[in-house]
Amino acid sequence: MVFAHLGAFFIDKFLGNYIEDIDSHQLKISLWNGDITLNNVYLKTSALKDLNLPFDIETGYLEKLKIHLPWKHLYVQPTKIEIEGLYILLSRKTDVNYDPEKEEKDEYEKKMKQVEKVEQFRFEKEQYENDAKSADHKDTVVERLQFYILRNL
Repeated sequence: MVFAHLGAFFIDKFLGNYIEDIDSHQLKISLWNGDITLNNVYLKTSALKDLNLPFDIETGYLEKLKIHLPWKHLYVQPTKIEIEGLYILLSRKTDVNYDPEKEEKDEYEKKMKQVEKVEQFRFEKEQYENDAKSADHKDTVVERLQFYILRNL
């Protein structure tokens, strides 16, 4: 039960921009096999907004999302993500009116996001360097696991 809530937290952390309201009842975790399965979830209508595609998501449904984490060989085997039953209803964007103020605002927001990412990276780098200087700092197991899972994805 604790693992389901913890798994829901991490999935919400990484996929929360794309999937609506993740519930621990939709989640099945087989810890020893390294399988995490998420069933019957809805996609957010804003999931693809940042990509500036010529269509919008009206509704989206995902029957099964399966994530396999190879715990025994985490450093060498890839993390696998399988998607089954992805249904998306798209609508074409009909507004082709060019708004220079909106365009300028969107470009400014993109630049600010990039600046925030760079600042966050610098902060984390400085924090890591400061922690590395102290003799008693060790990476936690969770930090290392998270790093290797995302690296092998």
